Amino acid sequence: MAAVTDKLRVGLILGTVREGRLSLRVSTFMKKQLEKRNFDVLLLDPEELDLPLLKQPIFFYSDPSQIPDEINRINSLLDKCDCFVFVCGEYNHCIPPPLTNYRPFWCQSMGLQA
Repeated sequence: MAAVTDKLRVGLILGTVREGRLSLRVSTFMKKQLEKRNFDVLLLDPEELDLPLLKQPIFFYSDPSQIPDEINRINSLLDKCDCFVFVCGEYNHCIPPPLTNYRPFWCQSMGLQA
């Protein structure tokens, strides 16, 4: 959690990878607006993360040395966030598949359960 004098850190998380997606435009706009208001913004795009299909959430690993390096790297970034904003469209009355796949990797960081 940020100290009183520090900027609050927002994890801005995109939920789609579809070509022509609008979430990239919306998140770029949101990032600029948040930065104007003195927030530190971490933008996470599943298109750039290239995560594998979820087989096991991070909190299921009994041996932390077995957690893939990329998962640990992103988990440590998310641990530094004070709040999260998800940017995604509706997909058949549900959240998009990329968000469904990669959200459980870090539920522990977000104080959530998968």
